[in-house]
Amino acid sequence: MALHFSNSRADQIGQPLSEQMTAAGVDPAAPVPGSDLSLFEAGLFQGTFTDGATNAFFVGSLLMLAASAVVWIFLNVKHTELATDGPEGGVHVG
Repeated sequence: MALHFSNSRADQIGQPLSEQMTAAGVDPAAPVPGSDLSLFEAGLFQGTFTDGATNAFFVGSLLMLAASAVVWIFLNVKHTELATDGPEGGVHVG
């Protein structure tokens, strides 16, 4: 899910990001120190990762809400059914 949204976002922001970097006087092909990525690739990754992760967490929360609804609807336990496995006469405390 996250990869789908990241890839679709990359198509949207790739060209504007490159244009803005060039307009600001930054070479998009310049390497990031300590990395194999160029500045353009690093910026594109940061811009797309947040969108993909946000959408993946949103879908995950919807799935958890749906699972909770299924449990609440189909879990039909009565109060009298909860403690039926104890001793017959009760337990002496004290």
